[in-house]
Amino acid sequence: MSCEVLVTFKPMLSLDKELIDFGSYTVGETAIRTITLTNTGGLGTRFRFLLASETCEMDTSQSALKLSSIFTYEDKSFYDKFTTSFSEHQMEGNESSPTDVPSQKESGKLDVKEQEEGHPIESEGVTLTTIMTIPPNEEQMEFSLGETTEGDIGPFSSIKVPVIFTPIVPGTVQNSFKVVFKNQQCPTLYFKVVGVAIDVPVWVLKPNVDLKICMYDRLYQDSILVHTRSKAALRLKFEVCKELRGHMELLPETGYIQALSSYSVQLKFLPRHSLPEDAGKYFDKETRVLEAPMTIWVADQIKPLGFTVHAVVTTSDLELSPAGLDFGYCTIYEAIRTQISLCNHSLLPQEFGFVGLPKFVDIQPNDGFGTILPLETLQLDVIFQPTKAKEYNFELICKSEINRCFKLACRAVGVHPPLELSHYQIKFAATSLYDTSVATLYVINSHLSMNSLTHSVPRIGSEDAFPVGPTSFEFLLPPDSPITISPLVGTVWPGKSQKETVTQRKDQRRPSFSMLRLQNQDRLLQASASQPPEVQKEDLASSSQEYQSAQASLTRSFQGKFDKFVVPCVVASGDTKDRKGTEPLSFSPHNTLYLELWCPAVAPSIVVTSDKGKTIINFGDIAAGHRGIKKVSIQNISPEDLDLEYSVLNPDGPFVLLNPTIRLPSGETQVLDLSFSPRESVLAQETLDIITKKGTLSLALMGTGVASTITCSIEGDVLNMGYVIARESVSLGFKLQNNSLLPIKFSMQLDSLSSRSRDQHRLPQFLASPDQRTEVVGELASWGDRVGHGRGVTGGAGRCRGIRTSLATLPPGTQNYSGQSVFSVVPVEGIMEPGKAQDFTVTFSPDHESLYFSDRLQVVLFEKAGL
Repeated sequence: MSCEVLVTFKPMLSLDKELIDFGSYTVGETAIRTITLTNTGGLGTRFRFLLASETCEMDTSQSALKLSSIFTYEDKSFYDKFTTSFSEHQMEGNESSPTDVPSQKESGKLDVKEQEEGHPIESEGVTLTTIMTIPPNEEQMEFSLGETTEGDIGPFSSIKVPVIFTPIVPGTVQNSFKVVFKNQQCPTLYFKVVGVAIDVPVWVLKPNVDLKICMYDRLYQDSILVHTRSKAALRLKFEVCKELRGHMELLPETGYIQALSSYSVQLKFLPRHSLPEDAGKYFDKETRVLEAPMTIWVADQIKPLGFTVHAVVTTSDLELSPAGLDFGYCTIYEAIRTQISLCNHSLLPQEFGFVGLPKFVDIQPNDGFGTILPLETLQLDVIFQPTKAKEYNFELICKSEINRCFKLACRAVGVHPPLELSHYQIKFAATSLYDTSVATLYVINSHLSMNSLTHSVPRIGSEDAFPVGPTSFEFLLPPDSPITISPLVGTVWPGKSQKETVTQRKDQRRPSFSMLRLQNQDRLLQASASQPPEVQKEDLASSSQEYQSAQASLTRSFQGKFDKFVVPCVVASGDTKDRKGTEPLSFSPHNTLYLELWCPAVAPSIVVTSDKGKTIINFGDIAAGHRGIKKVSIQNISPEDLDLEYSVLNPDGPFVLLNPTIRLPSGETQVLDLSFSPRESVLAQETLDIITKKGTLSLALMGTGVASTITCSIEGDVLNMGYVIARESVSLGFKLQNNSLLPIKFSMQLDSLSSRSRDQHRLPQFLASPDQRTEVVGELASWGDRVGHGRGVTGGAGRCRGIRTSLATLPPGTQNYSGQSVFSVVPVEGIMEPGKAQDFTVTFSPDHESLYFSDRLQVVLFEKAGL
């Protein structure tokens, strides 16, 4: 199914008005009004503005008076007489305005030209058609159009045409105009113009004097120019309406204007605050508009000449609020800032400035100077910092550009505390999340003398001076702040100072379950739906998996923040050691010092990804002489590659970074190997700083070195097996006690069984890997290593004797002929738990008679299991 739509574009023309009323104007003046022709159609056309009585070739349907004559040309003189008599007749009729008509000379020239071109004009058969219009009268000359009277108007556009009224003859004048169009579908539009011409010998060039916006109590002046067309001098009298005579005057009040000249009179306007009541109907209190009629009396002229003075009268008041300021108690080491409002009630912008400020007062912004816009309210900061202890009473003076003063009363009490801080503001450097920044300041007691004539003594206002002596202080930290100050409480003696360490630790607040659910919405959606609302608000344990996940997620999404803390420090007289029991010292709130801390936090560039992001690396308990290794994974989460630097660990300490790397690309992860090798029983702790240009990641290294201490139940250094009959055996038992805090893995070795293997297959000590190295423990506590030594006879006995153990290999004594070991021990290996004892059994089994059966038993200790 289809539908055909026919769209026709044509002009749609209209005028914005059909009547233009100029009102009254004096003869000789000129007034201009504007009429607008609008085309709301989609097609343009050509237009032309004409008098309603004029004709135009574009308007053939409504032509003016048209004369068509068909006559025979006999001679040129006859035609000239005809046109001349016709023109004279029309001029006497005085009915219409003149138009451009070919003159008789032009017609004659046209005829001659035709003859010269070879077109003879016969006395019969030649038809001449002449278009004649009625000449205008004098009224029609008083209205005229501007330069744009014809042209093209485009689609959806408009054109403005000025209409000019120049009165010539006194009386009411009116005329009609029309707009004709080339497009025959456009109807002719008409509009009417009306004006009144007044014939007076004196007139004012500006009948309306606009003084714009005026302020009360300010003088405004203007000149009024009076003109005359009279050929004789005239006496003028200038009069102000009686309601405004106290606010406005015309000078001089009388004067003479010379013939055909002008006269200037001075208008002075000084509005008083009583203007709204005095002016009455001439002043609108809501809009503040004044319309004051002025009168000029002319001698021998009944009707006076008037003009109107227009003005908008406004106040010049500036309002300060509040009406007074009380800064209260303020120490000489701090400044108090408060806000005031400055309101401009005027309709004009005003420049202002606070002048004559005392040295202890500052006003910002721009030092208290500026420009305030009409009806605007500005917020200004008044900063008060006393220079000594006394009571202050002063005024702030704000002056406007017209020299008006507005005052603000202020009062305060200056306080000189007995203690002072070396710094009252600490600006920490940008600190990465979970990092720490440290700053140092001093609490100083400079109060040494009570002589107020030589120096300013500590006091509150005009009260008694603070006594000389030990003075105590206490810093009151805000709750849940990442700030620590050490020490918080202390006493400073006269002439001494106390060092304070200020530390900020940038941590995010512990995430609640609701925050965690936002970070892990998909994973926790079902879990949160099954739990009651009060459970969702509970805090998570820091050791829980959810807490660790939320912390890691928040660390990566952290955008940075800025915190500012103000820490008060209260001051009291006396020593904290002199107080009785828990009795607090007497602190005065007016002697309080304030420490301002700026704590910017930035997102970390490097984070720990191993062990749930923990930055504390705890090696636990490691046996002295052994080594533990931890692996730490770090990742670069910044958008650029980073060069890494490391702080220097103690060269003689137990901690070592095994594989330092110098560059970490963006998004990459690097595994660091850290070792802990204690040489003795010690609690070790160090900090490894990984330094980049964007921040520092600190790893806390902790570990405990534990000595491996074992005692034996055998007294002496010889295990005597006694006499044993050949091919018989005897067994003796003993105990080893683990007195250390570590489980010890042990291995029992006899030289007769292990010396050959050790000598032939064991690598040299300097080539063996750390895991393959073992250490022979000599002199285990009070016992030491044992060497078995015995004697085998028929029916005889064997014995063991001990020697001092060393790393040197001692040859074993007489052995069995069968190749079997003459001595054996069980168990051969195992683990001794901390504080536990292990039972061992040694068996002597000789297969022949000898007095020199002997062997050495060694206890080899390894690292703690799992390390």
